[in-house]
Amino acid sequence: MPDQVLVDAVNTAVSSVGDLEPEGRIWVGFSGGADSTALLLACQAAFPDRVCAIHVDHQLQSASADWVRHCVEFATSRRIPIETRAVSVSVGNVEGAARAARYQVFDDLVGPGEILLLAHHRNDQSETLLLRLFQGRGLVPMAQVRRLRSGAVVSRPFLKIQGDHLRSALKQEGIAWLSDPSNESDGLDRNFLRNQVLPIIRQRWPDVDQRLDRVASYSEALENLAARGHGESIGIDELRDVPPVQASVDLRLWLRKLGEFQVTDRALIDYLQQVASGTDRQPNLKLHNGSLKRYRERIYYVREIPGHAAHYSCEPPAALALPHGSLKISAVASGGFALNKSLEICFDQLKARIVLSGGSKTAARVLSEGGIPPWLRPHYPLLFSDGVLIAIPGLAHHQRTGPGWVAQWRFDAGSP
Repeated sequence: MPDQVLVDAVNTAVSSVGDLEPEGRIWVGFSGGADSTALLLACQAAFPDRVCAIHVDHQLQSASADWVRHCVEFATSRRIPIETRAVSVSVGNVEGAARAARYQVFDDLVGPGEILLLAHHRNDQSETLLLRLFQGRGLVPMAQVRRLRSGAVVSRPFLKIQGDHLRSALKQEGIAWLSDPSNESDGLDRNFLRNQVLPIIRQRWPDVDQRLDRVASYSEALENLAARGHGESIGIDELRDVPPVQASVDLRLWLRKLGEFQVTDRALIDYLQQVASGTDRQPNLKLHNGSLKRYRERIYYVREIPGHAAHYSCEPPAALALPHGSLKISAVASGGFALNKSLEICFDQLKARIVLSGGSKTAARVLSEGGIPPWLRPHYPLLFSDGVLIAIPGLAHHQRTGPGWVAQWRFDAGSP
Protein backbone atom coordinates (compact mmCIF):
# COMPACT_ATOMS: atom_id res chain seq x y z
CA MET A 1 0.00 0.00 0.00
CA PRO A 2 1.72 3.26 -1.11
CA ASP A 3 2.37 5.87 1.55
CA GLN A 4 -0.74 8.09 1.84
CA VAL A 5 1.25 11.24 2.56
CA LEU A 6 3.03 10.84 -0.77
CA VAL A 7 -0.16 9.99 -2.66
CA ASP A 8 -1.90 13.05 -1.20
CA ALA A 9 1.04 15.26 -2.24
CA VAL A 10 0.78 13.99 -5.82
CA ASN A 11 -3.00 14.52 -5.87
CA THR A 12 -2.58 18.08 -4.61
CA ALA A 13 0.10 18.88 -7.19
CA VAL A 14 -1.92 17.59 -10.12
CA SER A 15 -5.26 19.06 -9.04
CA SER A 16 -3.72 22.53 -8.65
CA VAL A 17 -2.88 22.78 -12.37
CA GLY A 18 -5.68 24.66 -14.09
CA ASP A 19 -4.85 23.93 -17.74
CA LEU A 20 -4.15 20.21 -17.46
CA GLU A 21 -6.18 18.14 -19.92
CA PRO A 22 -8.71 15.90 -18.11
CA GLU A 23 -7.00 12.79 -19.46
CA GLY A 24 -3.59 14.38 -20.06
CA ARG A 25 -0.59 12.23 -19.33
CA ILE A 26 1.18 12.59 -15.99
CA TRP A 27 4.88 12.08 -16.59
CA VAL A 28 7.34 11.18 -13.85
CA GLY A 29 11.07 11.82 -14.13
CA PHE A 30 12.36 8.37 -13.14
CA SER A 31 16.06 7.80 -12.46
CA GLY A 32 15.56 4.57 -10.53
CA GLY A 33 16.78 6.20 -7.30
CA ALA A 34 14.81 6.18 -4.06
CA ASP A 35 13.11 9.55 -4.52
CA SER A 36 11.84 9.05 -8.06
CA THR A 37 10.84 5.45 -7.31
CA ALA A 38 8.66 6.67 -4.43
CA LEU A 39 7.16 9.33 -6.70
CA LEU A 40 6.41 6.90 -9.51
CA LEU A 41 4.59 4.51 -7.18
CA ALA A 42 2.63 7.32 -5.51
CA CYS A 43 1.63 8.65 -8.91
CA GLN A 44 0.50 5.23 -10.07
CA ALA A 45 -1.61 4.88 -6.94
CA ALA A 46 -3.24 8.26 -7.56
CA PHE A 47 -3.56 8.10 -11.37
CA PRO A 48 -3.11 4.49 -12.51
CA ASP A 49 -4.31 5.07 -16.09
CA ARG A 50 -2.41 8.29 -16.80
CA VAL A 51 1.08 7.84 -15.36
CA CYS A 52 4.09 7.55 -17.70
CA ALA A 53 7.78 7.38 -16.74
CA ILE A 54 10.72 9.15 -18.39
CA HIS A 55 14.25 7.87 -17.87
CA VAL A 56 17.16 9.95 -19.19
CA ASP A 57 20.45 8.10 -19.61
CA HIS A 58 23.21 10.70 -19.28
CA GLN A 59 25.84 8.04 -20.11
CA LEU A 60 28.13 9.39 -17.38
CA GLN A 61 28.51 6.09 -15.50
CA SER A 62 29.75 2.73 -16.77
CA ALA A 63 26.64 1.12 -15.28
CA SER A 64 24.17 3.50 -16.97
CA ALA A 65 22.94 0.78 -19.36
CA ASP A 66 22.13 -1.39 -16.35
CA TRP A 67 20.19 1.51 -14.84
CA VAL A 68 18.14 1.83 -18.02
CA ARG A 69 17.38 -1.88 -17.90
CA HIS A 70 16.37 -1.65 -14.22
CA CYS A 71 14.01 1.26 -14.86
CA VAL A 72 12.38 -0.40 -17.86
CA GLU A 73 11.87 -3.68 -15.96
CA PHE A 74 10.57 -1.86 -12.87
CA ALA A 75 8.02 0.16 -14.86
CA THR A 76 6.85 -2.59 -17.20
CA SER A 77 6.43 -5.05 -14.32
CA ARG A 78 3.93 -2.57 -12.89
CA ARG A 79 2.32 -1.84 -16.29
CA ILE A 80 3.60 1.72 -16.33
CA PRO A 81 4.53 3.01 -19.80
CA ILE A 82 8.11 4.29 -19.93
CA GLU A 83 10.17 6.30 -22.39
CA THR A 84 13.98 6.17 -22.27
CA ARG A 85 16.34 8.60 -23.96
CA ALA A 86 20.14 8.63 -24.11
CA VAL A 87 21.85 12.03 -24.16
CA SER A 88 25.41 13.30 -24.54
CA VAL A 89 26.75 15.57 -21.83
CA SER A 90 29.57 17.99 -22.65
CA VAL A 91 32.61 18.40 -20.44
CA GLY A 92 33.00 21.33 -18.06
CA ASN A 93 30.04 22.02 -15.80
CA VAL A 94 28.81 18.43 -15.87
CA GLU A 95 25.88 19.02 -13.52
CA GLY A 96 24.63 22.00 -15.54
CA ALA A 97 25.15 20.26 -18.88
CA ALA A 98 23.33 17.13 -17.67
CA ARG A 99 20.43 19.24 -16.47
CA ALA A 100 20.20 21.05 -19.81
CA ALA A 101 20.23 17.76 -21.73
CA ARG A 102 17.60 16.31 -19.41
CA TYR A 103 15.27 19.27 -19.84
CA GLN A 104 15.64 19.08 -23.60
CA VAL A 105 14.25 15.54 -23.39
CA PHE A 106 11.41 16.77 -21.19
CA ASP A 107 10.62 19.50 -23.71
CA ASP A 108 10.53 16.95 -26.52
CA LEU A 109 8.25 14.47 -24.74
CA VAL A 110 5.89 16.44 -22.49
CA GLY A 111 3.32 18.45 -24.38
CA PRO A 112 0.80 21.20 -23.56
CA GLY A 113 -2.01 19.98 -21.33
CA GLU A 114 0.33 17.47 -19.67
CA ILE A 115 2.35 17.60 -16.46
CA LEU A 116 5.81 16.42 -15.46
CA LEU A 117 6.42 15.48 -11.82
CA LEU A 118 9.93 15.56 -10.34
CA ALA A 119 10.93 13.99 -7.03
CA HIS A 120 12.93 16.79 -5.39
CA HIS A 121 12.23 16.93 -1.65
CA ARG A 122 12.85 19.30 1.25
CA ASN A 123 16.50 18.29 1.68
CA ASP A 124 17.13 18.95 -2.02
CA GLN A 125 15.64 22.40 -1.55
CA SER A 126 18.11 23.10 1.29
CA GLU A 127 21.01 22.11 -0.96
CA THR A 128 19.74 24.26 -3.81
CA LEU A 129 19.26 27.35 -1.67
CA LEU A 130 22.77 27.15 -0.24
CA LEU A 131 24.39 26.19 -3.55
CA ARG A 132 22.87 29.12 -5.42
CA LEU A 133 23.75 31.47 -2.58
CA PHE A 134 27.40 30.37 -2.65
CA GLN A 135 27.47 30.64 -6.45
CA GLY A 136 26.37 34.28 -6.26
CA ARG A 137 23.00 33.61 -7.87
CA GLY A 138 20.98 34.93 -4.95
CA LEU A 139 18.75 33.22 -2.42
CA VAL A 140 16.74 31.48 -5.13
CA PRO A 141 14.75 28.33 -4.27
CA MET A 142 13.59 25.60 -6.60
CA ALA A 143 10.15 26.51 -7.88
CA GLN A 144 7.26 24.32 -6.80
CA VAL A 145 5.71 24.83 -10.23
CA ARG A 146 7.23 26.06 -13.48
CA ARG A 147 6.73 25.67 -17.23
CA LEU A 148 8.67 23.92 -19.93
CA ARG A 149 9.17 25.68 -23.26
CA SER A 150 6.43 23.44 -24.65
CA GLY A 151 4.00 25.03 -22.19
CA ALA A 152 3.71 21.87 -20.11
CA VAL A 153 3.76 22.19 -16.33
CA VAL A 154 6.62 20.90 -14.16
CA SER A 155 5.69 20.27 -10.52
CA ARG A 156 7.63 19.05 -7.50
CA PRO A 157 5.05 17.47 -5.13
CA PHE A 158 7.57 16.46 -2.44
CA LEU A 159 9.27 19.79 -1.71
CA LYS A 160 7.64 19.91 1.74
CA ILE A 161 8.57 16.30 2.58
CA GLN A 162 11.87 15.09 4.10
CA GLY A 163 13.94 12.68 2.01
CA ASP A 164 14.00 10.17 4.89
CA HIS A 165 10.23 9.83 4.62
CA LEU A 166 10.51 8.69 0.99
CA ARG A 167 13.13 6.05 1.76
CA SER A 168 11.21 4.81 4.80
CA ALA A 169 8.09 4.37 2.66
CA LEU A 170 10.01 2.20 0.18
CA LYS A 171 11.62 0.13 2.94
CA GLN A 172 8.22 -0.61 4.46
CA GLU A 173 7.09 -1.99 1.08
CA GLY A 174 10.35 -3.90 0.56
CA ILE A 175 11.13 -2.01 -2.63
CA ALA A 176 14.75 -1.66 -3.73
CA TRP A 177 16.21 1.31 -5.60
CA LEU A 178 19.37 2.26 -7.46
CA SER A 179 22.26 4.13 -5.84
CA ASP A 180 24.42 6.45 -7.96
CA PRO A 181 28.07 6.13 -6.82
CA SER A 182 28.82 9.61 -8.15
CA ASN A 183 26.72 11.00 -5.27
CA GLU A 184 29.60 10.08 -2.97
CA SER A 185 32.11 12.22 -4.87
CA ASP A 186 32.73 15.53 -3.13
CA GLY A 187 34.25 16.94 -6.30
CA LEU A 188 30.77 18.14 -7.28
CA ASP A 189 29.60 21.19 -5.34
CA ARG A 190 26.16 19.79 -4.55
CA ASN A 191 27.65 16.56 -3.24
CA PHE A 192 30.10 18.51 -1.07
CA LEU A 193 27.20 20.40 0.47
CA ARG A 194 25.19 17.22 0.97
CA ASN A 195 28.00 15.05 2.33
CA GLN A 196 30.19 17.50 4.23
CA VAL A 197 28.52 20.84 4.97
CA LEU A 198 24.85 20.13 5.72
CA PRO A 199 25.51 17.22 8.16
CA ILE A 200 27.56 19.58 10.34
CA ILE A 201 24.89 22.28 10.14
CA ARG A 202 22.18 19.76 11.07
CA GLN A 203 24.12 18.72 14.15
CA ARG A 204 23.95 22.29 15.42
CA TRP A 205 20.50 23.14 14.05
CA PRO A 206 18.51 19.90 13.60
CA ASP A 207 15.55 21.76 12.12
CA VAL A 208 17.60 23.65 9.50
CA ASP A 209 15.69 22.05 6.60
CA GLN A 210 12.37 23.32 7.96
CA ARG A 211 13.90 26.78 8.46
CA LEU A 212 15.28 26.85 4.94
CA ASP A 213 11.90 25.69 3.68
CA ARG A 214 10.35 28.78 5.26
CA VAL A 215 13.02 30.94 3.61
CA ALA A 216 12.13 29.33 0.28
CA SER A 217 8.44 30.10 0.83
CA TYR A 218 9.19 33.74 1.69
CA SER A 219 11.45 34.09 -1.35
CA GLU A 220 8.85 32.62 -3.66
CA ALA A 221 6.16 34.95 -2.27
CA LEU A 222 8.41 37.98 -2.78
CA GLU A 223 9.27 36.73 -6.26
CA ASN A 224 5.61 36.48 -7.22
CA LEU A 225 5.00 39.99 -5.91
CA ALA A 226 8.03 41.52 -7.63
CA ALA A 227 7.48 39.84 -10.99
CA ARG A 228 3.76 40.53 -11.12
CA GLY A 229 2.74 42.63 -14.11
CA HIS A 230 5.80 41.96 -16.30
CA GLY A 231 5.28 40.02 -19.51
CA GLU A 232 8.01 39.47 -22.08
CA SER A 233 9.55 42.90 -21.48
CA ILE A 234 10.38 45.26 -18.64
CA GLY A 235 10.74 49.03 -18.72
CA ILE A 236 14.26 50.43 -18.34
CA ASP A 237 12.89 53.25 -16.19
CA GLU A 238 11.66 50.68 -13.68
CA LEU A 239 15.24 49.44 -13.28
CA ARG A 240 16.96 52.82 -13.53
CA ASP A 241 15.11 54.25 -10.52
CA VAL A 242 16.48 51.70 -8.03
CA PRO A 243 20.03 50.81 -6.86
CA PRO A 244 21.96 48.46 -9.24
CA VAL A 245 21.77 45.48 -6.89
CA GLN A 246 18.01 45.91 -6.51
CA ALA A 247 17.66 46.25 -10.28
CA SER A 248 19.54 42.98 -10.80
CA VAL A 249 17.25 41.26 -8.28
CA ASP A 250 14.16 42.59 -10.08
CA LEU A 251 15.59 41.38 -13.37
CA ARG A 252 16.39 37.96 -11.91
CA LEU A 253 12.91 37.48 -10.48
CA TRP A 254 11.36 38.45 -13.80
CA LEU A 255 13.63 36.00 -15.66
CA ARG A 256 12.76 33.18 -13.28
CA LYS A 257 9.11 33.60 -14.23
CA LEU A 258 10.22 33.12 -17.83
CA GLY A 259 12.10 29.91 -17.06
CA GLU A 260 15.66 31.30 -16.77
CA PHE A 261 17.49 30.11 -13.65
CA GLN A 262 21.20 29.94 -14.49
CA VAL A 263 22.36 33.56 -14.84
CA THR A 264 24.60 35.09 -12.13
CA ASP A 265 24.14 38.41 -10.35
CA ARG A 266 27.42 39.65 -11.87
CA ALA A 267 26.18 39.02 -15.40
CA LEU A 268 22.93 40.88 -14.70
CA ILE A 269 24.68 43.87 -13.12
CA ASP A 270 27.14 44.07 -16.04
CA TYR A 271 24.26 43.96 -18.52
CA LEU A 272 22.39 46.72 -16.69
CA GLN A 273 25.54 48.85 -16.74
CA GLN A 274 25.74 48.39 -20.51
CA VAL A 275 22.11 49.44 -20.84
CA ALA A 276 22.65 52.50 -18.63
CA SER A 277 25.87 53.64 -20.33
CA GLY A 278 24.38 53.72 -23.81
CA THR A 279 27.75 52.77 -25.35
CA ASP A 280 26.06 49.77 -26.98
CA ARG A 281 22.68 50.62 -28.48
CA GLN A 282 21.71 46.95 -28.64
CA PRO A 283 23.38 45.16 -25.68
CA ASN A 284 22.71 41.44 -25.69
CA LEU A 285 22.90 38.94 -22.82
CA LYS A 286 22.76 35.28 -23.85
CA LEU A 287 20.82 33.13 -21.41
CA HIS A 288 20.02 29.42 -21.22
CA ASN A 289 16.82 29.41 -23.27
CA GLY A 290 16.84 32.89 -24.80
CA SER A 291 18.53 36.27 -24.49
CA LEU A 292 17.99 39.81 -23.25
CA LYS A 293 17.85 42.60 -25.82
CA ARG A 294 17.17 46.31 -25.55
CA TYR A 295 14.72 48.08 -27.84
CA ARG A 296 13.82 51.70 -27.28
CA GLU A 297 13.16 52.04 -23.54
CA ARG A 298 12.45 48.42 -22.74
CA ILE A 299 14.41 45.22 -22.17
CA TYR A 300 12.93 42.22 -23.94
CA TYR A 301 13.32 38.56 -23.20
CA VAL A 302 13.78 37.01 -26.63
CA ARG A 303 13.29 33.30 -27.17
CA GLU A 304 14.98 31.52 -30.03
CA ILE A 305 12.95 31.89 -33.21
CA PRO A 306 12.35 28.55 -34.95
CA GLY A 307 13.88 28.12 -38.38
CA HIS A 308 11.65 28.70 -41.38
CA ALA A 309 11.86 28.75 -45.18
CA ALA A 310 12.87 31.90 -47.07
CA HIS A 311 9.53 31.99 -48.89
CA TYR A 312 6.16 30.26 -49.13
CA SER A 313 3.39 30.33 -51.71
CA CYS A 314 -0.35 30.42 -51.06
CA GLU A 315 -3.72 31.10 -52.65
CA PRO A 316 -5.97 33.38 -50.56
CA PRO A 317 -8.01 33.03 -48.49
CA ALA A 318 -5.51 31.21 -46.33
CA ALA A 319 -4.56 30.46 -42.76
CA LEU A 320 -0.95 29.37 -42.53
CA ALA A 321 0.72 27.96 -39.45
CA LEU A 322 4.42 28.66 -40.00
CA PRO A 323 7.18 27.43 -37.65
CA HIS A 324 7.45 30.83 -35.95
CA GLY A 325 3.95 32.28 -36.23
CA SER A 326 0.58 32.30 -37.94
CA LEU A 327 -0.57 34.25 -41.00
CA LYS A 328 -4.20 34.78 -41.92
CA ILE A 329 -5.34 36.30 -45.23
CA SER A 330 -9.03 37.18 -45.48
CA ALA A 331 -11.31 38.79 -48.06
CA VAL A 332 -12.76 42.29 -47.39
CA ALA A 333 -15.32 44.38 -49.25
CA SER A 334 -13.15 47.51 -49.23
CA GLY A 335 -9.83 48.86 -48.01
CA GLY A 336 -7.81 45.76 -48.82
CA PHE A 337 -5.01 45.08 -51.27
CA ALA A 338 -5.72 43.87 -54.78
CA LEU A 339 -4.34 40.60 -56.02
CA ASN A 340 -4.37 39.27 -59.56
CA LYS A 341 -1.88 36.43 -59.25
CA SER A 342 -0.71 33.96 -56.63
CA LEU A 343 0.88 35.26 -53.48
CA GLU A 344 4.50 34.81 -52.36
CA ILE A 345 5.36 35.13 -48.67
CA CYS A 346 8.98 36.21 -48.31
CA PHE A 347 11.31 37.02 -45.43
CA ASP A 348 14.39 39.20 -44.95
CA GLN A 349 13.65 41.37 -48.00
CA LEU A 350 13.96 44.53 -45.93
CA LYS A 351 15.21 46.74 -48.77
CA ALA A 352 12.13 46.03 -50.88
CA ARG A 353 9.92 49.09 -51.32
CA ILE A 354 6.16 49.29 -51.02
CA VAL A 355 4.14 51.98 -52.80
CA LEU A 356 1.84 53.77 -50.36
CA SER A 357 -0.60 56.63 -50.84
CA GLY A 358 2.00 59.15 -49.66
CA GLY A 359 4.95 57.70 -51.54
CA SER A 360 7.09 54.60 -51.17
CA LYS A 361 8.98 53.20 -48.18
CA THR A 362 11.32 50.31 -47.59
CA ALA A 363 10.00 47.34 -45.69
CA ALA A 364 12.64 48.03 -43.02
CA ARG A 365 11.25 51.51 -42.41
CA VAL A 366 7.64 50.33 -42.25
CA LEU A 367 8.60 47.68 -39.71
CA SER A 368 10.60 50.18 -37.65
CA GLU A 369 7.75 52.69 -37.63
CA GLY A 370 5.41 49.86 -36.67
CA GLY A 371 7.45 49.18 -33.53
CA ILE A 372 8.80 45.81 -34.66
CA PRO A 373 12.13 45.17 -32.85
CA PRO A 374 15.21 44.73 -35.06
CA TRP A 375 15.66 41.03 -34.26
CA LEU A 376 12.16 40.24 -35.48
CA ARG A 377 12.24 42.19 -38.75
CA PRO A 378 14.04 39.53 -40.82
CA HIS A 379 11.36 37.06 -39.73
CA TYR A 380 8.34 39.25 -40.47
CA PRO A 381 6.37 38.08 -43.55
CA LEU A 382 6.31 40.33 -46.61
CA LEU A 383 3.66 39.61 -49.23
CA PHE A 384 4.68 39.81 -52.89
CA SER A 385 2.66 39.38 -56.07
CA ASP A 386 4.42 39.17 -59.43
CA GLY A 387 7.60 40.49 -57.81
CA VAL A 388 5.88 43.55 -56.27
CA LEU A 389 5.67 44.09 -52.51
CA ILE A 390 1.94 44.55 -51.94
CA ALA A 391 1.44 44.10 -48.18
CA ILE A 392 3.19 43.98 -44.82
CA PRO A 393 0.60 42.28 -42.58
CA GLY A 394 -1.01 44.56 -40.05
CA LEU A 395 1.19 47.52 -41.00
CA ALA A 396 0.84 48.59 -44.65
CA HIS A 397 -0.44 47.59 -48.05
CA HIS A 398 -0.07 48.82 -51.63
CA GLN A 399 -1.80 52.06 -52.56
CA ARG A 400 -4.18 50.26 -54.92
CA THR A 401 -7.12 49.46 -52.66
CA GLY A 402 -10.66 48.20 -53.07
CA PRO A 403 -12.35 44.83 -52.73
CA GLY A 404 -9.56 42.45 -51.97
CA TRP A 405 -7.61 41.10 -49.04
CA VAL A 406 -6.20 41.92 -45.62
CA ALA A 407 -3.41 40.04 -43.86
CA GLN A 408 -2.77 39.49 -40.15
CA TRP A 409 0.39 38.10 -38.59
CA ARG A 410 1.17 36.85 -35.08
CA PHE A 411 4.57 35.68 -33.83
CA ASP A 412 4.63 32.53 -31.74
CA ALA A 413 8.15 33.07 -30.37
CA GLY A 414 10.47 35.96 -29.73
CA SER A 415 7.74 38.58 -29.94
CA PRO A 416 7.57 41.63 -27.67
